[in-house]
Amino acid sequence: THPGRFVQRVYLDELDISASDLANALEINKATLSRLLNAKADLSPTLALKLSEVLGRDLLSRYWPGSEPLESPL
Repeated sequence: THPGRFVQRVYLDELDISASDLANALEINKATLSRLLNAKADLSPTLALKLSEVLGRDLLSRYWPGSEPLESPL
């Protein structure tokens, strides 16, 4: 599964979060997030870290298995 599709399905759809609200929380351009969600762009390590911080999940180690796991924000 493309990381953008995963974020769309697991977070935006399930938690009823708009892409616009997520882009604002991530402090990124809405078009950048749209490209990721529509599988037209890859997930960069920088954006994975931002998503992990905002969503509270370790997406970095999910998509880059050799990376160090992040500490839980809770």
